[in-house]
Amino acid sequence: MKYKITGMVNFFFIVLLTVIILFFQPQPVAAVEAENENGLSATTIQKDDRNKVVNKKPLSRKIIAYYFHSTRRCFTCKKFETLTQKVIQENFQIELGNGSLEWKPVNIDKNENKHFIKEFNLYTKAIVLVEIIDNKRSGWKNLDQIWQKVRKEDDFKQYIRDELKKYLKEK
Repeated sequence: MKYKITGMVNFFFIVLLTVIILFFQPQPVAAVEAENENGLSATTIQKDDRNKVVNKKPLSRKIIAYYFHSTRRCFTCKKFETLTQKVIQENFQIELGNGSLEWKPVNIDKNENKHFIKEFNLYTKAIVLVEIIDNKRSGWKNLDQIWQKVRKEDDFKQYIRDELKKYLKEK
């Protein structure tokens, strides 16, 4: 009698384990990134185990062009902001309009902005491009040649324009 109960318990345990394995089996999901015609957006496609599309949503991607400055600014510091804003407004109207590019001058002397100093290793005025995907920062680049280029306005504007174009098409 003792062996029959143990055998039944083992059988019940095996059946229960099989049901759990079949019921809770993870479904394979594939994620694919695709670019639109100008290479500036991506899409996530999820597929089930029969390779059938179950979810397709565009990734929310944008670039924020920050100009970090202090409260007290010299002529050159003001020129960084003026020229960068001009380049963005003249060359990236579509991106500004569709939200894939934002321009944000930020005073790092204000308490609510001090965290940027550590996050971007800031030690002076800076223009930083930040990539945001699905509301999470995924990368950034400090345009560290602004001080060398600012004396020649055309070189500065070309540098900002080229770096923004590259960063918008990257990743």
